Amino acid sequence: MLTMLFLIGLLAATQASAVSNPETDALSDEVSGNPPQKIVCFGDSITFGYKLENRAEESYPALLEKKLDEKYGAGAFEVVNEGISGQDTRQGLARLGALLEKHAPAWVLVQYGTNDLWTSRSMTARDSDANLREMVRVMKAQGVSVVLATLPPVWGFDKKVAEINAVIKAIAIEEDLPLADLNPSLTSAMSQSGPLTDRNTWFEYYFWSSDDEGVHPNVKGYEVLVRTCFRTLSVSYTHLRAHETVLDIVCRLL
Repeated sequence: MLTMLFLIGLLAATQASAVSNPETDALSDEVSGNPPQKIVCFGDSITFGYKLENRAEESYPALLEKKLDEKYGAGAFEVVNEGISGQDTRQGLARLGALLEKHAPAWVLVQYGTNDLWTSRSMTARDSDANLREMVRVMKAQGVSVVLATLPPVWGFDKKVAEINAVIKAIAIEEDLPLADLNPSLTSAMSQSGPLTDRNTWFEYYFWSSDDEGVHPNVKGYEVLVRTCFRTLSVSYTHLRAHETVLDIVCRLL
């Protein structure tokens, strides 16, 4: 009985520590001296870095790796950009198996669904839901740690973006997955520059042209997104290590 109480207290303490220190050195003990942990950023043109002059350095996966290097040392993590422009969740699901076989990642950060919005795709939120759930099932079956990300704002598509983001959030809750909630992060940042109904507000964070009105973030927009991705990854990794530590202690005591 005392052993069980001790374990419960230990689990509570490790979880409390993880929550109260979201950007501590929780990752550093694990990654120090070990081979790099591979994180695959899996998505469409927003992951790819469409329209960036130097996407190898300015896309959110590249910025994420830089942020991890700065905090935990160069080479602790390898972040792979697996974004393909124009893909919807159906196409993402179709290539997922080959991607997992190729990279054997520890983590996959999924940011898919923007191209499901377009009427030319003839897709509904139910289709997005089914595709994303199957992605999660496949990755979990292979022992991959999954992080879901909501869609950033898209000019003129508030309602449809909200529908898909509701799907993403529901999956994250039901599957007990960490969520990088990109939408409110970018919305909050933009709102500090002006009203969201004013296109001039969007110009600061998005590329804007006749064929691309408020869909793809610019460098400043990516900087907002990567802060959210980094924070989510750090917190979720801390929780994972806390549970593994407790399980290890349990196994020793039994």
